[in-house]
Amino acid sequence: MPVTGAASQIELTGAGGLIIALNDADSETVTSILLSNLPDGFLVFTGSSPDEFNPAPMASNAGGTGGTNTWVLLGEGDTSVPAYIAILPPQNWSGTISGLELIVTSGETTLSEALTERFPVGDITVLPVADGLTLSATSAYGTEGHIVALNLNASIDDATAAVVSSAAPDETPGETVTLELAGLGAHASFYVGTALHTEGVSYDAATDTYTLTGLRQSDLDALGVMQAAPDTGTSRTVGVTAWTVDGASTSAEETATITLNTTRQLGTSAADSLLWNGRTIDGRGGEDTVRLRIDESLDGATLAARLTSVEVLDLRIDGANGITELTPEDVRQITASGNNLTILGTAQDTVALSGDWQDNGDGTYTGTIVSGATTTEVTLTVTDAIVTTPPLIGGRMMSFGLDGADDDSFGLAATDQAADDPAPRMIEAPADGEEIVLTDLLPDAKDAGDLADLLPPDDRSAEGPGLPDVTPAREDATDLAEATLPRTTLEDELHASGMYEV
Repeated sequence: MPVTGAASQIELTGAGGLIIALNDADSETVTSILLSNLPDGFLVFTGSSPDEFNPAPMASNAGGTGGTNTWVLLGEGDTSVPAYIAILPPQNWSGTISGLELIVTSGETTLSEALTERFPVGDITVLPVADGLTLSATSAYGTEGHIVALNLNASIDDATAAVVSSAAPDETPGETVTLELAGLGAHASFYVGTALHTEGVSYDAATDTYTLTGLRQSDLDALGVMQAAPDTGTSRTVGVTAWTVDGASTSAEETATITLNTTRQLGTSAADSLLWNGRTIDGRGGEDTVRLRIDESLDGATLAARLTSVEVLDLRIDGANGITELTPEDVRQITASGNNLTILGTAQDTVALSGDWQDNGDGTYTGTIVSGATTTEVTLTVTDAIVTTPPLIGGRMMSFGLDGADDDSFGLAATDQAADDPAPRMIEAPADGEEIVLTDLLPDAKDAGDLADLLPPDDRSAEGPGLPDVTPAREDATDLAEATLPRTTLEDELHASGMYEV
């Protein structure tokens, strides 16, 4: 007879429930009924109906051992089996109790002998019921880049496990809270005390709403947030919605609003640790660090446009953060010509370089900036993050651009330079936006029908020391004349002659 009910009186009798009947009701009577092995903290009520005495009276406890008790359902002087028998679990307890037994004593009315029998009672399951919480939020104050306590003033009605016998542990020990916070902006991070809290946190960008699940009372008491100040002003209104969860049961929602006041951070002459906020950040003096927010990725141009006098970028907050298209020029701008930048990361973080970089093989990278006759080098140090670099060209990592040897030179050498010219002759660099046409780079190319015609003739008849005779025999010449031979391309000739440069 399995029985399931909520955390109130659970009736054992009634339709489909416990039935106590004699085999020979004409000559036999039931003299006692006991319910044994009921854990401590559980109560038993009996009567003719649940409302017999509004409510039905409590049965007598006959005592017990080992964390369980025996209750008297029918005792001396009782003339009939109770029509209503119910169990009341401890407050806020949910779970399943098993091993209950009915001990029934009966006998013939004309005989002194009695028969005592034990009958197992099926499992009794108590379903959890979410009781809810109270919420009385107030304004919060702090500085961007620091943890600001959220003054939720929340109290869960059923916050802890019900303490009963070890024979019946509470299977849902205390309710948890689901909390929704709207209006904080992207990349906010949450903390319990000083510990980053990421488990059960999700963000809906469309509604600018964070959802935090599985919060205990201790989490609510110490919950804080770290976020940049708003783009305008220093305060934002945060909508709060909360409810409790107990097993499959959820409570009614409670709502409130918080005015979150966030003072803007400022760089000082000392070493500062500042939070990326999308606005201009001047680290001023000292070795200054700018920390990216959670799940945030930025490109080098954006960082260079907003940061100055910053020596360290910190990507190490939980989650995958990244920096893309970081050039040597970006590093020079970020460091205010200090030219030494360190990026701190984890195995989840990525850094993608762009421009002229040399991998030094020890976690450092040397970037080269050419401006006229001036060449400047910057140094980038990356710890733990995954670094991707531009393609290797000529043994260096670089993006295609102007050759650094001469402001008026371009990266493709002319093919008609004199043999005794000690250096390749460079073509004038195109203006910004000007289309580059290969025929413009080669002399006499415009008058040629085919660029391959500009290549020197292949004089097989010339004799020279060490040149083998490759003239085919007459019988092979006919076959070769009829065959289609692959035509040598300009690119093949350029590679073969060594008369090109990038």
